[in-house]
Amino acid sequence: MKIAVYGASGYQGKLVLTELARRDIETVLAGRDLARLEEAALAAGLPDAERRVADTSDHEALVRAFRGCDGVINCAGPFTSSGEAVVRAAIAAGCHYVDTSGEQLYIKKIFDTFTTEAENAGVTVVPAANDGCVPVDLMAHILADHLESVEELIVTHVIVGGGGMSRGSLRSLVETIDAIKAGGMTYDNGDWRPGMPARHTAIRLPGQSEATPVMAFPAPEVVTIPRHIHVRHVQGLTEAALGDRLNTPLTPEIIESLPEGPDEASRRTQHFTYVLDATSIDGRRARGIVQGPDTYGTTAVIAVESARRLIADPAKPGVLAPAQAYHPTAFLDFLIPHGIQWITEDAPAT
Repeated sequence: MKIAVYGASGYQGKLVLTELARRDIETVLAGRDLARLEEAALAAGLPDAERRVADTSDHEALVRAFRGCDGVINCAGPFTSSGEAVVRAAIAAGCHYVDTSGEQLYIKKIFDTFTTEAENAGVTVVPAANDGCVPVDLMAHILADHLESVEELIVTHVIVGGGGMSRGSLRSLVETIDAIKAGGMTYDNGDWRPGMPARHTAIRLPGQSEATPVMAFPAPEVVTIPRHIHVRHVQGLTEAALGDRLNTPLTPEIIESLPEGPDEASRRTQHFTYVLDATSIDGRRARGIVQGPDTYGTTAVIAVESARRLIADPAKPGVLAPAQAYHPTAFLDFLIPHGIQWITEDAPAT
């Protein structure tokens, strides 16, 4: 098994390299700058790994960078501006593909643009193989099976601590800020619709006695869940307090002046909670909860395992949601030794 990592010298890319090295998976480092790739290889404990230089503006170079590999993990954000080029090259090289994106509009575009191309090439593309989308999408499938008929799915993202965002995440934030401020897309009655107001203004989170004010948020799972569940309404939410932070100006100069990303000690202080509230057509309710530490470290584990499973146990070709590509319970249980806890429970009917 050989996996290429594009954007290998970036903050998330280096964490993915470290996870590949830990699992002794043969790795190719790909990116725009050879010197930075060499530094990343040494830092990840992969001094003998092959380095291949390619820019997203050069399709043939990208295809050559992935040729001979079984899979590609793309960590080079912002994905909105560069991700399509990497997907196209991975398909042309005959590689299964995952990425660590969280950009909702980009993820939808990958489904809309590359499904037929990937099917014809016999490869599988799973965008948004990150800490939130994969476990929540898988859990949605479990809840839907339990309730049998689903009217509404509401996803709430809450992240506490962790020392801030990486430069790459901040660049993605800046590039998609308008969509984030507008609340992103909501799936409603058969289509994805931008700018819909949140149906819920407060959510009671696990372990809290009082409800937390929330606002609409472009969660990636809003794009993936309707691919495998018959549901009328899917919306993402996050803490309403995020709205104030989105007004802080971020210029390229400010971003470059910041650390590449939070250090390991800071990441250990981070804790995420993703809540999925499901309501059936007849009013029954169920809730799924995913909790764990370190969004960047967890994303590295999930991205590597996502790519590994596509190679070792191929799914059907095309662009797939996580629950279409992986067995939900098996993948979620794999995450438990990595500090990720997940539960599903019935909730009182409204």
